[in-house]
Amino acid sequence: AWVMNIFMILILCAFILMLGKHINQPIRQILDFMRSQAAQHASRDHLELKNKNELNEIAKGLNDMLDKQRRMTEENLRSKERIYQIELTKKQSEIAALTHQINPHFLYNTTDCMHGMAVAGGAKGLEEIITAMAHIFRYATRAKSCVSIEEEIRSIAHYMAIVRIRHGGRIEAVFDMDESVQDLHIPKMLLQPIVENAVMHGLEAVNRKGLLRIIVRREEDYLYLIVRDNGHGMKKEELQNLLVRINSMDDNAEERFDHIGLANIHRRIRLLYGETCGLDIESGEDTGTEVTLRILAVLPSQRAKSEGVAS
Repeated sequence: AWVMNIFMILILCAFILMLGKHINQPIRQILDFMRSQAAQHASRDHLELKNKNELNEIAKGLNDMLDKQRRMTEENLRSKERIYQIELTKKQSEIAALTHQINPHFLYNTTDCMHGMAVAGGAKGLEEIITAMAHIFRYATRAKSCVSIEEEIRSIAHYMAIVRIRHGGRIEAVFDMDESVQDLHIPKMLLQPIVENAVMHGLEAVNRKGLLRIIVRREEDYLYLIVRDNGHGMKKEELQNLLVRINSMDDNAEERFDHIGLANIHRRIRLLYGETCGLDIESGEDTGTEVTLRILAVLPSQRAKSEGVAS
């Protein structure tokens, strides 16, 4: 009986060792491998078992499933990359189209200023206005899409020189800009349409002394470009209707014609900088209008890097 008991114990121990080697250990390997895959810090891509049993077939099935998942993930990433490139190209095309919409509008207004000056004052001041126009057109037709704030302000100063001559000095411009923001980059022709609207719809509509103030300031990561005039202003209902049309991002150019620059710029800012940026307007009847642009403060190196990625 003792011999039989010892023999049975030895057989049981051998069975337990075989069970641990061929069943428990492979199951533990499978569980550890699955935990590592779920935690996304796996040291190996495939599970390899030396046992030639059903557990090895489970390991092969698991490897096949992971391979299929990886192929699907890679294809999904490639699809997202293609969609991203398509959307990026679409965005760049839309930004380019919006930019080209500004130039004819700007050309018309500037030529109209020159015509009005010639009719009102003859040849007096013609040299100054032609020089200013040359600077403006050279600036507007430059190839690069982003310029420093200093360059944009210089172009505005030339435009306001034309306005001052045309109106016999009745309309003046004041620039309030901290030197620390001069080298920050913004999209070209960003302020020009706003200044045009302030002159055409605000300052030209009143007989008193017209003052246009352009303020540029930085607050943390954002840059605020403010164009303020003491012109005609708008009634509350007119302002609300204008804000609705601008924020609707409507593509109907006919409905936006009276304020094409404002709607255009708002769309350009949203496309370039995202939903946290944009254009806001405050106005009161016969008290003037203030247009504020909120964009990201971008250094020249950052702008060049972003344009390189976009291209």
